[in-house]
Amino acid sequence: MAIATVSAAAGLIARGMKLDFGRRASIRVPGRILDANDAGQWTAEDHPAVMRVQRMTSGPTLTPHKLIVLTSYTREMAEQSNIEAVSRALISESSALALDKAMFGTQADDGVTPGGLLNGATQVTGVATGGGATGMAADISKLVGALVAAYGGRDVVLIMNPQQATSLKLLAGPKFDLPILPSSSVPAGTVISIEASSFVSAFDAVPIRSPFQLDSYTLRMILKAHWTMRVATHVAYMSNVSW
Repeated sequence: MAIATVSAAAGLIARGMKLDFGRRASIRVPGRILDANDAGQWTAEDHPAVMRVQRMTSGPTLTPHKLIVLTSYTREMAEQSNIEAVSRALISESSALALDKAMFGTQADDGVTPGGLLNGATQVTGVATGGGATGMAADISKLVGALVAAYGGRDVVLIMNPQQATSLKLLAGPKFDLPILPSSSVPAGTVISIEASSFVSAFDAVPIRSPFQLDSYTLRMILKAHWTMRVATHVAYMSNVSW
């Protein structure tokens, strides 16, 4: 979470379900109830209640995927400069880029890199050409509508390239209240809408400073991480927007 100011991934993590791997090999995550017919039922006095077990307990499983960042420096540099503080900052920045690139990618989970949220997500066709506030409103409305059609839309987060984020803020004005998370890892023209309450992640980070060789140190950060959507259809994206 120390990289939240420079990472759209960290911003999304803060809004979703957060778990801790600890020493666990995997974490089974509860799914979400999407249909009122699968939720609680109105029950008359002296009548039995209906238990809905399967939809409450089924869901994805998170397993640790390991991100390692290494940087080294000599003992002389450590003693005569602020190299460790600088190195820690660089680790945070590089981790932010790596998280965003993987999280908002289209890759499938190969056991090494976690699957990107756009893998299998709903791709929405833009309805606007020529840009402008009207076109922007039509595009965002359609993105949110895709989530609503999948019983989402309660707490939508928009993730986009900084260029589109700037355009949206200028065109929509201060009354626009959907959270906007800019990321340079998202291609220009691509806008992603995500139901934050359907997003879940688990982490376990260990920063270690240890000798690397004679008169030299290595600053190492091991981040065990995985993320997924409790409901796969609660991600929609649009490419080549005109605003």
